[in-house]
Amino acid sequence: MFMTPTFFFGTAWIAPIGFIFQTMIVVSLIWFPKSQNPDEEYRSKYIKAIRGIPMALFLFFGVLYIDVFISVVPLALYPPATWALTYPSAFLALVLGIEWVAMAALVSPNVKTIASTGIYIVTFIIYVKAWVPLTRDAWSIIPFLGVMAAIGGVHVAMIAVEAIVKKLVPRFQGDKQLWNVRSRFKRVFNVPVNVVLWVIVTVEAFLQFTGHSMVTILMP
Repeated sequence: MFMTPTFFFGTAWIAPIGFIFQTMIVVSLIWFPKSQNPDEEYRSKYIKAIRGIPMALFLFFGVLYIDVFISVVPLALYPPATWALTYPSAFLALVLGIEWVAMAALVSPNVKTIASTGIYIVTFIIYVKAWVPLTRDAWSIIPFLGVMAAIGGVHVAMIAVEAIVKKLVPRFQGDKQLWNVRSRFKRVFNVPVNVVLWVIVTVEAFLQFTGHSMVTILMP
């Protein structure tokens, strides 16, 4: 497994984890009709609350995937054979990372979402770009995960407090949506696009398990 400057997460993980997440996306697009219709969205607070759990995972891995691309493509100097094996997963990580981060935090955020996302990204950068290189201990990840859990806990607490205040103070409108580009996002990352990404990541995952990539399999 070729390691990136994140140390604990190499490009060999990109396709297998991407396969799991893209399968979730494709199934949700097929199973829930509103998920694929650009002009519709779920407004139920219960559905939104349930969606928060997978969205948190998409945000976590989306940022991690983008970091893998940045660490591998512009910064790492590999020989041709390693390049052919590593770069397909790295570029796949960039595309998937952009989709996941946008889907989780940028298509229709409110102040709480932007604040929590910003704190997470800053914490991630400090851990990956400062703490790990200084300590050379990639597995000292428990404090980082603790901070992530704390951020999630505070976010959930803010949602709960907001709901209580809304009931007690009818005039209180709560946190407002900053923007909504969900329809544009659905038109770009629609069902055909996500199915194609799923096929690509599935093929790449299989090839990685056999010691190849979509580039090396074409090499003489």
